[in-house]
Amino acid sequence: MNKLRLWRTALSERIQKLNLKKKIVLILCILLLILPSVFALIYVYHTDHLQKTDLFSVSLYDSNGTLLGSDEGPPDHLRTDSLAGIFYRLTTKKKQANLGGTASDGDPYLRAVIQSNGIKEELICYFSFVAAGGYCTDSKGIYYTIPSDVNEQFLLTSYAEPLYSNAVAPKLFTIDNEAVLPSAVRWNYKNYGGIYESASGNITTAEPLLYDMTGEIGIWFETEPTSCIVQIFDGDQRIYNGSHRNLASQTFDSGNELHIKVRATWNHSADLPFYGELQYDFLTMIRNRSVFTLNTEAVTAGDFALLSCTNITTLSKISFQTDSELPAPVFYQDGDMARALLVFPDDTTVTEYSFRISYGASAKSFTVTVTPAASPEELLLPSIEENALSSDQVQQAWQSLLHAVEPQGTSGVYFRGNFHDPSLSGFRIGYSHGATVKANVNDPGVRALGTEYITEELTDQPVSALMNGMVISVGNDKLLGTYVIVDHGCGLRSWYGHLSDTDVEVGQVVAKGDSVGKTGRTGWASDNGFLLVCTIYDTVISPDTIVGKEIPLS
Repeated sequence: MNKLRLWRTALSERIQKLNLKKKIVLILCILLLILPSVFALIYVYHTDHLQKTDLFSVSLYDSNGTLLGSDEGPPDHLRTDSLAGIFYRLTTKKKQANLGGTASDGDPYLRAVIQSNGIKEELICYFSFVAAGGYCTDSKGIYYTIPSDVNEQFLLTSYAEPLYSNAVAPKLFTIDNEAVLPSAVRWNYKNYGGIYESASGNITTAEPLLYDMTGEIGIWFETEPTSCIVQIFDGDQRIYNGSHRNLASQTFDSGNELHIKVRATWNHSADLPFYGELQYDFLTMIRNRSVFTLNTEAVTAGDFALLSCTNITTLSKISFQTDSELPAPVFYQDGDMARALLVFPDDTTVTEYSFRISYGASAKSFTVTVTPAASPEELLLPSIEENALSSDQVQQAWQSLLHAVEPQGTSGVYFRGNFHDPSLSGFRIGYSHGATVKANVNDPGVRALGTEYITEELTDQPVSALMNGMVISVGNDKLLGTYVIVDHGCGLRSWYGHLSDTDVEVGQVVAKGDSVGKTGRTGWASDNGFLLVCTIYDTVISPDTIVGKEIPLS
């Protein structure tokens, strides 16, 4: 103790003998020795404090599940314009609201996964470009309003890019309406604050992809560019260098694989909310043009025409245009061809039928001359007196039948070769389609919808199918009696009525000449036999147009 006291006394005396400059140096040396320890204590305290404070974290995804960004930090140290700062304010300031049913499937949204105070929360956020219009929903389906200042702050960040339609560069389409992926994109869009941002979400391809085109090369843009230059190469040889608008006038050998390069520019303008440049590098194969043929260009009312189209792979891409009110044709696939029957009803007043058909780059116009049907003959058939029907009853019964039959029919085409002629099997015609049939001289008569074939033989004679097809209906009706309907494809159907019995069932495929039933005298029959009615879709045609004849499939 005495030694310590003597040492302190000696140290004090020495310090008193030091001049001012040496005292300052001594103090600085002492500070340098103790400061590291002070800083270490502060760091340990601060770290321990942060560990005791829960971090606020957010991960943001677009509607496709792509991660847009993640951010975290202690709530007291978050910048207001940071991702975590924006969503911290959103979660702490949001207010529950009764907005049930506001969101629709088409509204753009973002999904935020938030963790705070050990609790994980997921929000579906609908930020709005209309003031005070933003809202969000939690996993329980509860709606909350997004504070307007938070909504506006978020729209100014790059994370909001998926919400801007102008951030997506205009699409380029082939002549067959296939979207082409760009090889390079430089695109800018105007954000909520009127500032242009560089878009980063546009998809590109590193390798040239192959796109088929029909008949000729053609491209078009969703939004027309300010300028566009197209270069086309056949191998190493450049065969075109010019505007995309002139491509349709160029001719290329069918089947060649061509290399196409496109550079399109949208200039910066105060009137546009976007600008930029897109580059495309892709391959194309020119497919054969479609060829359209019509088996006849002159018909009689009650007849039909067959339209055939080559090189058809997608029926929905066929365009058929006409100003006429006649029934629109339905196209059926027949291998790589498409077929359609154009029907001209008995009572049509159309004398010329014009239409235009196109597929891809191929198109053709046709005009069909229509001759009125001959004046109907009148037949007196007292044998139907007991079962006579008024014209209204016939019409009502017929419409009821048409509505009861499946309208779609079978796919494909079954009619190849000549249709069967019942007269070759010993039948004779009782009355023909279109005739006015009377039960007595005072009867105004009923127009016959089909042709009645009579046999001198006993009942239960086999009735043959006119052509290959599928049975689509079997039934009984006061007009047709017992009947069978066979679909031959392309909407063409043969109806067999007045039968005593049937030999087929629905869904059965029959061949030409197969028995569909037996002759009889059911329904509105004048004698033992059967009634043959022919329709295309739900329009009656004359059986004379097909019986014993062939529909040429070019």
